[in-house]
Amino acid sequence: MRRYANNLFILFYHSSTPPILLLCILLSCTTTPPDRTTWVEAISHKNLGLAYMYRNDFDSAVEAFETVARLIPHDPLGNANLAAAHLKRQEPEDARTAVDKALHLDATDPVVRAIEADVYEAEGEIDRAMAILEEVLETHPGEIAVRYKYLKLLQRVRRTDPPVTETVTQLSRIIETSPDNLAVLAELGEAQILLGQSQEALYTYNAVDTLLIVPEENIRTYLEATRSALTVEDEQAARRNAGILSNLLKVDPTYRQSRDALGDPSQQHPPLYRFKNAPGDLAHTMAESLIEMRYLDVTEEVFPEQPTIDMGDVRDLNLVDFNLDGRLDIAWVDAAGIHLHANDASGMADVTSAAGLANISGIRRSAFADIDN
Repeated sequence: MRRYANNLFILFYHSSTPPILLLCILLSCTTTPPDRTTWVEAISHKNLGLAYMYRNDFDSAVEAFETVARLIPHDPLGNANLAAAHLKRQEPEDARTAVDKALHLDATDPVVRAIEADVYEAEGEIDRAMAILEEVLETHPGEIAVRYKYLKLLQRVRRTDPPVTETVTQLSRIIETSPDNLAVLAELGEAQILLGQSQEALYTYNAVDTLLIVPEENIRTYLEATRSALTVEDEQAARRNAGILSNLLKVDPTYRQSRDALGDPSQQHPPLYRFKNAPGDLAHTMAESLIEMRYLDVTEEVFPEQPTIDMGDVRDLNLVDFNLDGRLDIAWVDAAGIHLHANDASGMADVTSAAGLANISGIRRSAFADIDN
């Protein structure tokens, strides 16, 4: 204590800063971290705030995130999400205050930076907003919501000169990270048609076909019409049918799910969902998104024979004892359909045909269930 007091005295003696202010600075460096009870309360208010945002109750969302920021002042989530909520209420000045606080805590988080770009856009600083998104994509190229937001902002800015080539480039980058995003594939296909890239567009719509789970008949009709037109390089027919197809796809569940992954339809970036600075052992007391999943390799234990199976482009995989012999069998889905290999005494045997599954196509997901007990 004496040493601390001596050091403090020296600081006062050599500094022109008023002693009271300097004392406040020193005390702020030793703030007691939030305890478990505070974290639990903050998580509750965070979840409430996210729910309010989803329900478009932005007034309540602001209150919830203000509480989060007060309870956990050293984590950017509260202030970043508060900025997002203020933007929804058309309050750019309050959003600026909140996002600056979040940036002070973490100026590298891609979501915080994306919300900062939203604030600049609300302030009319479009060029600055685009520059921030470009910076984020340089360091986090796999952030598909940021990349899609950047593309939409670019399209709005250059409305009189639609950047079709840039559209194809950015959408292709998203597909590299998220190859199963149906919404992006549909938009990419239309852009490729506009550029006269018939073969590339045909490949894209073939990928669309593999993602559709029992689509509506009119969706199937216009998809086939689009692919047929692309095969004979009839760009006018392909463009017409692709446009109709894109509108029809908007009611497809797979399309809606993939569109949700791209962020808010208004192109405001989604809020933060996880605290960056939560204590590691908090997951042991709460069943929420802070839980860190850990996995153990049990391959040798489950399959001691180490079978070799050529699975190709696997889209879904299940371990199931379909014949109730006590051994785990393997079922998976790829572009060709569904496959089933039984784990018998001699190894893994292909029983796809025997199980009546060989002629089933267009499968995206599979699940086993004893529907009749």
